[in-house]
Amino acid sequence: MCTKKSTLISFALAGLLAVFGAAAQDTPQTETQLIAALTGDGDWFAKQAACRALRQAGTAKSVPALAALLDDPRLSHWARYALEPMSAPEAGDALRKALDSTTGSQQMGVVISLGVRRDVMAVKRIVPLLRVENVDRAKAAAGALGRIGGNEAIDALRASYDDATGGVRDAVAEGLLRAAKHLADTGNAAAAVALYQELLEKAPARHIELGAFRGLAYADPAHAPELLLAAIAGEDAVLAGLAAQTIAETSGAPDTERYAAALAELPPAAQPVLLRALAGRGDDVARPAVVKLAKSEDTEVRIAALKALAPLGTLADAPLLVASLASEDAREAEAARTALVGLRGDDVDPSLTRLLSGVSGGEQAGLLTVLMNRMAPQTLRMAVYCFEEGGTAARLAALDVFALMGGADQIPLTLAAMREDTARAAGERALLAMCVRHGAAALPPVLAAMKGAGTAQHKTLLGALARIATPEALSTVTEAIDNADQEVAEE
Repeated sequence: MCTKKSTLISFALAGLLAVFGAAAQDTPQTETQLIAALTGDGDWFAKQAACRALRQAGTAKSVPALAALLDDPRLSHWARYALEPMSAPEAGDALRKALDSTTGSQQMGVVISLGVRRDVMAVKRIVPLLRVENVDRAKAAAGALGRIGGNEAIDALRASYDDATGGVRDAVAEGLLRAAKHLADTGNAAAAVALYQELLEKAPARHIELGAFRGLAYADPAHAPELLLAAIAGEDAVLAGLAAQTIAETSGAPDTERYAAALAELPPAAQPVLLRALAGRGDDVARPAVVKLAKSEDTEVRIAALKALAPLGTLADAPLLVASLASEDAREAEAARTALVGLRGDDVDPSLTRLLSGVSGGEQAGLLTVLMNRMAPQTLRMAVYCFEEGGTAARLAALDVFALMGGADQIPLTLAAMREDTARAAGERALLAMCVRHGAAALPPVLAAMKGAGTAQHKTLLGALARIATPEALSTVTEAIDNADQEVAEE
Protein backbone atom coordinates (compact mmCIF):
# COMPACT_ATOMS: atom_id res chain seq x y z
CA MET A 1 0.00 0.00 0.00
CA CYS A 2 2.71 2.47 1.05
CA THR A 3 4.88 1.56 -1.93
CA LYS A 4 2.01 2.07 -4.36
CA LYS A 5 1.11 5.41 -2.77
CA SER A 6 4.72 6.59 -2.89
CA THR A 7 4.97 5.60 -6.55
CA LEU A 8 1.83 7.56 -7.41
CA ILE A 9 3.12 10.63 -5.56
CA SER A 10 6.46 10.36 -7.34
CA PHE A 11 4.72 10.21 -10.74
CA ALA A 12 2.54 13.18 -9.84
CA LEU A 13 5.51 15.27 -8.71
CA ALA A 14 7.47 14.32 -11.81
CA GLY A 15 4.55 15.39 -13.98
CA LEU A 16 4.22 18.74 -12.20
CA LEU A 17 7.93 19.38 -12.45
CA ALA A 18 7.83 18.56 -16.15
CA VAL A 19 4.95 20.95 -16.78
CA PHE A 20 6.30 23.84 -14.74
CA GLY A 21 9.86 23.22 -15.80
CA ALA A 22 8.89 23.31 -19.47
CA ALA A 23 6.83 26.42 -18.85
CA ALA A 24 9.77 28.10 -17.10
CA GLN A 25 12.08 27.23 -19.98
CA ASP A 26 9.59 28.51 -22.56
CA THR A 27 8.86 31.80 -20.72
CA PRO A 28 9.99 34.68 -22.97
CA GLN A 29 12.47 37.13 -21.54
CA THR A 30 12.28 40.20 -23.79
CA GLU A 31 9.29 42.53 -24.02
CA THR A 32 8.83 41.60 -27.70
CA GLN A 33 8.66 37.91 -26.83
CA LEU A 34 6.26 38.62 -23.98
CA ILE A 35 3.95 40.55 -26.30
CA ALA A 36 4.09 37.68 -28.77
CA ALA A 37 3.05 35.31 -26.00
CA LEU A 38 0.02 37.51 -25.26
CA THR A 39 -1.11 37.77 -28.88
CA GLY A 40 -0.31 34.21 -29.91
CA ASP A 41 -2.13 30.93 -29.44
CA GLY A 42 -0.48 30.05 -26.13
CA ASP A 43 -2.44 28.64 -23.20
CA TRP A 44 -3.68 30.53 -20.14
CA PHE A 45 -0.58 29.69 -18.11
CA ALA A 46 1.78 31.21 -20.70
CA LYS A 47 -0.32 34.37 -21.01
CA GLN A 48 -0.68 35.05 -17.30
CA ALA A 49 3.05 34.41 -16.90
CA ALA A 50 3.71 37.00 -19.60
CA CYS A 51 1.45 39.49 -17.81
CA ARG A 52 3.33 38.97 -14.58
CA ALA A 53 6.63 39.54 -16.34
CA LEU A 54 5.35 42.67 -18.06
CA ARG A 55 4.45 44.20 -14.71
CA GLN A 56 8.21 44.52 -14.26
CA ALA A 57 9.42 44.91 -17.83
CA GLY A 58 6.47 46.41 -19.69
CA THR A 59 6.54 49.77 -21.48
CA ALA A 60 4.09 51.63 -23.72
CA LYS A 61 4.94 49.08 -26.41
CA SER A 62 3.11 46.30 -24.56
CA VAL A 63 -0.02 48.32 -23.68
CA PRO A 64 -2.10 47.38 -26.78
CA ALA A 65 -1.58 43.66 -26.19
CA LEU A 66 -2.51 44.01 -22.54
CA ALA A 67 -5.50 46.24 -23.31
CA ALA A 68 -6.90 43.56 -25.62
CA LEU A 69 -7.20 41.24 -22.61
CA LEU A 70 -9.12 43.61 -20.33
CA ASP A 71 -12.50 42.14 -21.29
CA ASP A 72 -11.26 38.55 -21.07
CA PRO A 73 -12.86 36.95 -17.96
CA ARG A 74 -9.84 34.71 -17.39
CA LEU A 75 -7.04 37.17 -18.10
CA SER A 76 -8.45 40.62 -17.34
CA HIS A 77 -7.08 40.52 -13.81
CA TRP A 78 -3.58 39.68 -15.04
CA ALA A 79 -3.66 42.39 -17.70
CA ARG A 80 -4.65 44.96 -15.07
CA TYR A 81 -1.91 43.61 -12.79
CA ALA A 82 0.61 44.52 -15.50
CA LEU A 83 -0.91 47.90 -16.39
CA GLU A 84 -1.44 49.30 -12.88
CA PRO A 85 2.18 50.24 -12.06
CA MET A 86 3.19 51.37 -15.57
CA SER A 87 4.31 55.00 -15.71
CA ALA A 88 3.51 55.22 -19.43
CA PRO A 89 0.43 57.44 -20.00
CA GLU A 90 -0.76 54.91 -22.55
CA ALA A 91 -1.52 52.51 -19.70
CA GLY A 92 -3.95 54.99 -18.16
CA ASP A 93 -5.50 55.70 -21.57
CA ALA A 94 -6.11 51.99 -22.11
CA LEU A 95 -7.79 51.52 -18.74
CA ARG A 96 -10.01 54.57 -19.19
CA LYS A 97 -11.12 53.38 -22.64
CA ALA A 98 -11.83 49.96 -21.20
CA LEU A 99 -14.55 51.47 -19.01
CA ASP A 100 -16.68 51.62 -22.18
CA SER A 101 -15.73 48.23 -23.61
CA THR A 102 -15.99 46.11 -20.46
CA THR A 103 -18.95 45.00 -18.39
CA GLY A 104 -19.62 43.20 -15.13
CA SER A 105 -16.70 42.19 -12.98
CA GLN A 106 -14.20 43.15 -15.68
CA GLN A 107 -15.45 46.74 -15.65
CA MET A 108 -15.42 46.77 -11.88
CA GLY A 109 -11.81 45.59 -11.94
CA VAL A 110 -10.85 48.36 -14.35
CA VAL A 111 -12.42 50.91 -11.99
CA ILE A 112 -10.37 49.53 -9.12
CA SER A 113 -7.17 49.70 -11.20
CA LEU A 114 -7.81 53.33 -12.10
CA GLY A 115 -8.17 54.01 -8.39
CA VAL A 116 -4.87 52.25 -7.68
CA ARG A 117 -3.22 54.45 -10.32
CA ARG A 118 -4.84 57.56 -8.78
CA ASP A 119 -5.88 58.54 -12.29
CA VAL A 120 -7.35 62.02 -11.98
CA MET A 121 -8.35 61.96 -15.66
CA ALA A 122 -10.68 59.03 -14.93
CA VAL A 123 -12.81 60.85 -12.35
CA LYS A 124 -15.45 62.14 -14.77
CA ARG A 125 -15.90 58.66 -16.24
CA ILE A 126 -16.11 56.95 -12.85
CA VAL A 127 -18.58 59.35 -11.20
CA PRO A 128 -21.65 58.05 -13.14
CA LEU A 129 -20.94 54.57 -11.79
CA LEU A 130 -21.76 55.81 -8.29
CA ARG A 131 -25.40 55.92 -9.33
CA VAL A 132 -25.72 52.55 -11.06
CA GLU A 133 -28.07 49.93 -9.65
CA ASN A 134 -25.24 47.41 -9.35
CA VAL A 135 -24.18 47.81 -5.71
CA ASP A 136 -20.77 46.19 -6.13
CA ARG A 137 -19.90 48.46 -9.06
CA ALA A 138 -21.03 51.53 -7.12
CA LYS A 139 -18.87 50.46 -4.20
CA ALA A 140 -15.88 49.99 -6.51
CA ALA A 141 -16.46 53.47 -7.96
CA ALA A 142 -16.62 55.03 -4.48
CA GLY A 143 -13.42 53.27 -3.46
CA ALA A 144 -11.62 54.37 -6.63
CA LEU A 145 -12.67 57.99 -6.23
CA GLY A 146 -11.47 57.94 -2.64
CA ARG A 147 -8.08 56.63 -3.73
CA ILE A 148 -7.79 59.19 -6.52
CA GLY A 149 -8.76 62.05 -4.24
CA GLY A 150 -8.69 65.69 -5.31
CA ASN A 151 -11.50 68.22 -5.25
CA GLU A 152 -13.47 66.78 -8.15
CA ALA A 153 -13.55 63.26 -6.71
CA ILE A 154 -14.31 64.48 -3.20
CA ASP A 155 -17.12 66.73 -4.41
CA ALA A 156 -18.66 63.82 -6.32
CA LEU A 157 -18.53 61.62 -3.23
CA ARG A 158 -20.04 64.36 -1.09
CA ALA A 159 -22.85 64.89 -3.56
CA SER A 160 -23.73 61.19 -3.68
CA TYR A 161 -23.59 60.55 0.08
CA ASP A 162 -27.05 61.82 1.00
CA ASP A 163 -28.76 59.97 -1.86
CA ALA A 164 -26.91 56.71 -1.36
CA THR A 165 -28.27 53.97 0.86
CA GLY A 166 -27.03 50.87 2.66
CA GLY A 167 -23.72 49.46 1.57
CA VAL A 168 -23.22 52.06 -1.15
CA ARG A 169 -23.53 54.86 1.38
CA ASP A 170 -20.92 53.18 3.59
CA ALA A 171 -18.66 52.75 0.56
CA VAL A 172 -19.01 56.46 -0.29
CA ALA A 173 -18.11 57.34 3.31
CA GLU A 174 -15.12 55.00 3.12
CA GLY A 175 -14.10 56.76 -0.07
CA LEU A 176 -14.25 60.12 1.69
CA LEU A 177 -12.26 58.65 4.58
CA ARG A 178 -9.58 57.43 2.18
CA ALA A 179 -9.55 60.79 0.41
CA ALA A 180 -9.05 62.59 3.73
CA LYS A 181 -6.09 60.39 4.55
CA HIS A 182 -4.58 61.08 1.15
CA LEU A 183 -4.95 64.81 1.81
CA ALA A 184 -3.18 64.43 5.14
CA ASP A 185 -0.43 62.25 3.65
CA THR A 186 0.26 64.78 0.90
CA GLY A 187 0.60 67.73 3.27
CA ASN A 188 -2.87 69.24 3.00
CA ALA A 189 -3.69 68.85 6.69
CA ALA A 190 -6.25 71.66 6.83
CA ALA A 191 -8.39 70.12 4.09
CA ALA A 192 -8.02 66.70 5.71
CA VAL A 193 -9.19 68.04 9.08
CA ALA A 194 -12.22 69.68 7.47
CA LEU A 195 -13.16 66.46 5.70
CA TYR A 196 -12.72 64.33 8.82
CA GLN A 197 -14.90 66.73 10.81
CA GLU A 198 -17.52 66.69 8.08
CA LEU A 199 -17.58 62.91 8.16
CA LEU A 200 -18.07 62.87 11.92
CA GLU A 201 -20.98 65.29 11.59
CA LYS A 202 -22.69 62.95 9.12
CA ALA A 203 -23.03 60.30 11.87
CA PRO A 204 -21.76 57.56 9.56
CA ALA A 205 -21.44 53.84 10.24
CA ARG A 206 -19.48 52.97 13.35
CA HIS A 207 -16.27 51.95 11.59
CA ILE A 208 -16.29 55.16 9.57
CA GLU A 209 -16.81 57.22 12.72
CA LEU A 210 -13.85 55.55 14.42
CA GLY A 211 -11.67 55.95 11.33
CA ALA A 212 -12.53 59.64 11.03
CA PHE A 213 -11.88 60.19 14.73
CA ARG A 214 -8.46 58.58 14.52
CA GLY A 215 -7.63 60.38 11.28
CA LEU A 216 -8.61 63.74 12.81
CA ALA A 217 -6.30 63.17 15.77
CA TYR A 218 -3.34 62.49 13.48
CA ALA A 219 -4.14 65.24 11.00
CA ASP A 220 -4.52 67.92 13.70
CA PRO A 221 -1.86 67.17 16.33
CA ALA A 222 -2.18 70.62 17.92
CA HIS A 223 -5.74 69.87 19.00
CA ALA A 224 -5.39 66.11 19.37
CA PRO A 225 -4.93 66.07 23.17
CA GLU A 226 -8.19 67.95 23.67
CA LEU A 227 -10.02 65.59 21.31
CA LEU A 228 -8.55 62.43 22.82
CA LEU A 229 -9.01 63.44 26.45
CA ALA A 230 -12.63 64.33 25.81
CA ALA A 231 -13.19 60.86 24.37
CA ILE A 232 -11.52 59.18 27.34
CA ALA A 233 -13.70 61.16 29.73
CA GLY A 234 -16.83 60.28 27.78
CA GLU A 235 -19.19 57.35 28.12
CA ASP A 236 -18.33 55.64 24.81
CA ALA A 237 -15.99 52.85 25.89
CA VAL A 238 -14.97 51.93 22.33
CA LEU A 239 -14.11 55.51 21.43
CA ALA A 240 -12.23 55.91 24.72
CA GLY A 241 -10.21 52.78 23.93
CA LEU A 242 -9.34 54.11 20.47
CA ALA A 243 -8.31 57.44 22.01
CA ALA A 244 -6.03 55.61 24.46
CA GLN A 245 -4.49 53.59 21.65
CA THR A 246 -3.83 56.79 19.69
CA ILE A 247 -2.19 58.40 22.71
CA ALA A 248 0.00 55.33 23.18
CA GLU A 249 1.07 55.37 19.53
CA THR A 250 2.13 59.02 19.48
CA SER A 251 4.98 60.74 21.27
CA GLY A 252 6.28 64.06 22.58
CA ALA A 253 7.05 65.21 26.12
CA PRO A 254 4.83 68.33 26.01
CA ASP A 255 1.75 66.29 25.13
CA THR A 256 2.68 63.65 27.71
CA GLU A 257 2.81 66.36 30.38
CA ARG A 258 -0.64 67.50 29.33
CA TYR A 259 -2.04 63.97 29.49
CA ALA A 260 -0.39 63.35 32.86
CA ALA A 261 -1.79 66.59 34.26
CA ALA A 262 -5.27 65.54 33.10
CA LEU A 263 -5.13 62.31 35.11
CA ALA A 264 -6.20 63.97 38.34
CA GLU A 265 -9.10 65.74 36.60
CA LEU A 266 -10.64 62.61 35.15
CA PRO A 267 -13.31 60.60 36.97
CA PRO A 268 -11.99 57.37 38.51
CA ALA A 269 -13.70 55.26 35.85
CA ALA A 270 -11.68 57.01 33.11
CA GLN A 271 -8.31 57.15 34.87
CA PRO A 272 -7.35 53.51 34.14
CA VAL A 273 -7.88 54.13 30.42
CA LEU A 274 -5.48 57.05 30.35
CA LEU A 275 -3.02 55.20 32.58
CA ARG A 276 -2.89 52.37 30.03
CA ALA A 277 -2.27 54.94 27.31
CA LEU A 278 0.58 56.56 29.23
CA ALA A 279 2.11 53.15 29.89
CA GLY A 280 2.10 52.46 26.15
CA ARG A 281 3.56 55.87 25.46
CA GLY A 282 6.50 55.05 27.75
CA ASP A 283 7.45 58.66 28.44
CA ASP A 284 9.17 59.12 31.81
CA VAL A 285 7.67 62.56 32.38
CA ALA A 286 4.36 60.85 33.20
CA ARG A 287 5.86 58.91 36.13
CA PRO A 288 5.13 61.36 39.01
CA ALA A 289 1.43 61.52 38.14
CA VAL A 290 1.28 57.73 37.80
CA VAL A 291 2.95 57.21 41.20
CA LYS A 292 0.31 59.39 42.86
CA LEU A 293 -2.47 57.24 41.46
CA ALA A 294 -0.67 54.08 42.58
CA LYS A 295 -1.79 55.17 46.07
CA SER A 296 -5.41 55.77 45.03
CA GLU A 297 -8.22 54.45 47.18
CA ASP A 298 -9.93 53.14 44.04
CA THR A 299 -8.76 49.57 43.43
CA GLU A 300 -9.06 49.67 39.63
CA VAL A 301 -7.17 52.95 39.43
CA ARG A 302 -4.48 51.66 41.75
CA ILE A 303 -3.99 48.48 39.73
CA ALA A 304 -3.83 50.39 36.45
CA ALA A 305 -1.22 52.75 37.93
CA LEU A 306 0.89 49.82 39.17
CA LYS A 307 0.73 48.29 35.70
CA ALA A 308 1.84 51.60 34.20
CA LEU A 309 4.88 51.57 36.48
CA ALA A 310 6.11 48.45 34.65
CA PRO A 311 7.48 50.61 31.80
CA LEU A 312 7.71 53.87 33.76
CA GLY A 313 8.88 52.91 37.27
CA THR A 314 12.31 53.42 38.79
CA LEU A 315 14.12 52.00 41.80
CA ALA A 316 12.66 54.85 43.86
CA ASP A 317 9.24 53.21 43.41
CA ALA A 318 10.38 49.85 44.81
CA PRO A 319 9.09 50.39 48.39
CA LEU A 320 5.65 51.30 47.06
CA LEU A 321 5.60 48.29 44.77
CA VAL A 322 6.85 45.92 47.47
CA ALA A 323 4.07 47.06 49.79
CA SER A 324 1.54 46.12 47.11
CA LEU A 325 2.92 42.59 46.87
CA ALA A 326 0.93 41.63 49.96
CA SER A 327 -2.36 42.96 48.61
CA GLU A 328 -5.41 40.75 49.11
CA ASP A 329 -6.32 41.50 45.50
CA ALA A 330 -4.32 39.04 43.38
CA ARG A 331 -4.42 41.42 40.42
CA GLU A 332 -2.83 44.20 42.42
CA ALA A 333 -0.10 41.91 43.73
CA GLU A 334 0.59 40.64 40.20
CA ALA A 335 0.77 44.19 38.81
CA ALA A 336 3.31 45.16 41.48
CA ARG A 337 5.31 42.00 40.86
CA THR A 338 5.41 42.67 37.11
CA ALA A 339 6.55 46.25 37.67
CA LEU A 340 9.34 45.14 40.02
CA VAL A 341 10.53 42.49 37.56
CA GLY A 342 10.74 45.16 34.88
CA LEU A 343 12.82 47.68 36.84
CA ARG A 344 16.05 48.53 35.04
CA GLY A 345 19.50 49.27 36.43
CA ASP A 346 22.57 47.47 37.79
CA ASP A 347 21.72 48.42 41.36
CA VAL A 348 18.15 47.05 41.30
CA ASP A 349 18.90 43.46 42.34
CA PRO A 350 21.10 44.39 45.35
CA SER A 351 18.54 46.98 46.45
CA LEU A 352 15.65 44.54 46.25
CA THR A 353 17.72 42.01 48.19
CA ARG A 354 18.22 44.51 50.99
CA LEU A 355 14.50 45.27 51.02
CA LEU A 356 13.64 41.57 51.31
CA SER A 357 15.42 41.15 54.64
CA GLY A 358 13.35 43.99 56.11
CA VAL A 359 9.87 42.75 55.18
CA SER A 360 7.79 39.70 56.06
CA GLY A 361 4.71 37.73 55.08
CA GLY A 362 3.26 38.28 51.63
CA GLU A 363 5.75 41.05 50.86
CA GLN A 364 8.70 38.76 51.52
CA ALA A 365 7.22 35.91 49.47
CA GLY A 366 6.35 38.24 46.60
CA LEU A 367 9.75 39.89 46.60
CA LEU A 368 11.52 36.54 46.53
CA THR A 369 9.42 35.59 43.51
CA VAL A 370 10.44 38.87 41.89
CA LEU A 371 14.14 38.09 42.43
CA MET A 372 13.57 34.64 40.94
CA ASN A 373 11.84 36.07 37.86
CA ARG A 374 14.66 38.59 37.47
CA MET A 375 17.16 35.68 37.75
CA ALA A 376 19.02 37.82 40.26
CA PRO A 377 22.30 36.25 41.45
CA GLN A 378 21.22 36.73 45.08
CA THR A 379 18.03 34.69 44.63
CA LEU A 380 19.15 31.29 45.90
CA ARG A 381 20.87 32.74 48.97
CA MET A 382 17.75 34.72 49.85
CA ALA A 383 15.56 31.66 49.25
CA VAL A 384 17.52 29.75 51.88
CA TYR A 385 17.12 32.72 54.23
CA CYS A 386 13.35 32.84 53.61
CA PHE A 387 13.00 29.09 54.11
CA GLU A 388 14.83 29.18 57.42
CA GLU A 389 13.54 32.48 58.80
CA GLY A 390 10.29 33.29 56.99
CA GLY A 391 6.67 32.37 57.44
CA THR A 392 4.59 29.92 55.45
CA ALA A 393 4.23 32.09 52.33
CA ALA A 394 7.96 32.84 52.23
CA ARG A 395 8.85 29.16 52.69
CA LEU A 396 6.58 28.16 49.80
CA ALA A 397 8.17 30.82 47.60
CA ALA A 398 11.60 29.53 48.61
CA LEU A 399 10.64 26.01 47.51
CA ASP A 400 9.64 27.40 44.09
CA VAL A 401 13.13 28.89 43.86
CA PHE A 402 14.70 25.56 44.82
CA ALA A 403 12.70 23.85 42.07
CA LEU A 404 14.03 26.29 39.50
CA MET A 405 17.62 26.83 40.57
CA GLY A 406 18.33 24.94 43.80
CA GLY A 407 21.57 23.03 44.17
CA ALA A 408 22.16 19.63 45.78
CA ASP A 409 22.83 21.44 49.06
CA GLN A 410 19.18 22.51 49.19
CA ILE A 411 17.78 18.96 48.86
CA PRO A 412 17.75 18.41 52.66
CA LEU A 413 15.58 21.53 52.98
CA THR A 414 13.05 20.16 50.49
CA LEU A 415 13.03 16.85 52.34
CA ALA A 416 12.27 18.71 55.56
CA ALA A 417 9.44 20.59 53.85
CA MET A 418 7.89 17.28 52.78
CA ARG A 419 7.24 16.50 56.44
CA GLU A 420 5.09 19.63 56.84
CA ASP A 421 1.42 19.63 55.88
CA THR A 422 1.52 23.19 54.47
CA ALA A 423 4.68 22.68 52.40
CA ARG A 424 4.51 19.00 51.43
CA ALA A 425 3.29 19.45 47.84
CA ALA A 426 5.73 22.29 47.11
CA GLY A 427 8.56 20.31 48.69
CA GLU A 428 7.80 17.28 46.54
CA ARG A 429 7.77 19.37 43.35
CA ALA A 430 11.08 20.95 44.28
CA LEU A 431 12.69 17.62 45.17
CA LEU A 432 11.71 15.94 41.92
CA ALA A 433 12.96 18.89 39.84
CA MET A 434 16.28 18.94 41.70
CA CYS A 435 16.78 15.19 41.31
CA VAL A 436 16.40 15.51 37.54
CA ARG A 437 18.89 18.37 37.53
CA HIS A 438 21.55 16.92 39.85
CA GLY A 439 21.30 13.17 39.31
CA ALA A 440 23.77 11.14 41.41
CA ALA A 441 24.57 14.10 43.67
CA ALA A 442 20.98 13.99 44.94
CA LEU A 443 21.11 10.28 45.84
CA PRO A 444 22.65 10.30 49.37
CA PRO A 445 20.07 12.58 51.05
CA VAL A 446 17.21 10.78 49.29
CA LEU A 447 18.46 7.36 50.49
CA ALA A 448 18.88 8.71 54.00
CA ALA A 449 15.33 10.08 53.99
CA MET A 450 13.88 6.71 53.02
CA LYS A 451 14.83 5.26 56.41
CA GLY A 452 11.78 5.57 58.58
CA ALA A 453 9.71 7.36 55.90
CA GLY A 454 5.96 6.92 55.96
CA THR A 455 4.02 5.49 53.05
CA ALA A 456 3.29 8.79 51.26
CA GLN A 457 6.83 10.09 51.62
CA HIS A 458 8.32 6.72 50.67
CA LYS A 459 6.32 6.75 47.41
CA THR A 460 7.55 10.27 46.59
CA LEU A 461 11.15 9.27 47.27
CA LEU A 462 10.82 6.32 44.91
CA GLY A 463 9.73 8.80 42.24
CA ALA A 464 12.80 10.85 43.06
CA LEU A 465 15.02 7.79 42.58
CA ALA A 466 13.48 7.25 39.16
CA ARG A 467 14.54 10.77 38.22
CA ILE A 468 18.06 10.32 39.62
CA ALA A 469 18.31 7.26 37.33
CA THR A 470 21.61 5.74 38.42
CA PRO A 471 22.37 2.00 38.93
CA GLU A 472 22.27 2.44 42.71
CA ALA A 473 18.91 4.21 42.45
CA LEU A 474 17.58 1.36 40.32
CA SER A 475 18.78 -1.18 42.84
CA THR A 476 16.91 0.57 45.64
CA VAL A 477 13.74 0.74 43.57
CA THR A 478 14.01 -2.96 42.72
CA GLU A 479 14.35 -3.89 46.38
CA ALA A 480 11.21 -1.89 47.18
CA ILE A 481 9.14 -4.24 45.03
CA ASP A 482 9.24 -6.66 47.95
CA ASN A 483 8.32 -4.01 50.50
CA ALA A 484 5.75 -5.16 53.03
CA ASP A 485 3.76 -1.98 52.43
CA GLN A 486 1.62 -2.85 49.38
CA GLU A 487 1.32 0.81 48.26
CA VAL A 488 5.10 1.23 48.32
CA ALA A 489 5.55 -2.02 46.40
CA GLU A 490 3.08 -0.88 43.72
CA GLU A 491 4.80 2.48 43.43
